Amino acid sequence: MVIILSKGHGTGFSSKTIHVVNSENFTEYHIENPLDIIKNNVTTKIISDNEVEIKIGETVSHIKLKDIPFELSQLYPEKIAKISYENYIDYEISSNTIKVIVGVEGDYLKYIGDIKIEYDFKDSKFKMKDISFKKQV
Repeated sequence: MVIILSKGHGTGFSSKTIHVVNSENFTEYHIENPLDIIKNNVTTKIISDNEVEIKIGETVSHIKLKDIPFELSQLYPEKIAKISYENYIDYEISSNTIKVIVGVEGDYLKYIGDIKIEYDFKDSKFKMKDISFKKQV
């Protein structure tokens, strides 16, 4: 049984938690925290106040605010001073797979992209199977 709970939400803000419970004995399976997964697998480097580099494994993504089309520019921060991940965490179940999307903020509630994590069930726990980054478009 899968239970997804909303910890909080608002304009640009959504934080959810997930619980997977064995319906036969009502024990809960451990799910690796997405923020811990990001901490251990993602590195960021602020190159300037309008450019950031995000690296996952050998994949490097560059985000340059000056390259954003004008019609989308209000969705992005004016300057990047700090990268954070806590304000958008959204779980979903698709094809019997748990997935979570974590927003990557360049400023408070101004997202530059998403980190998507897929989980796999191993050793009686849900652990990261795959992690990727997608620029906000």
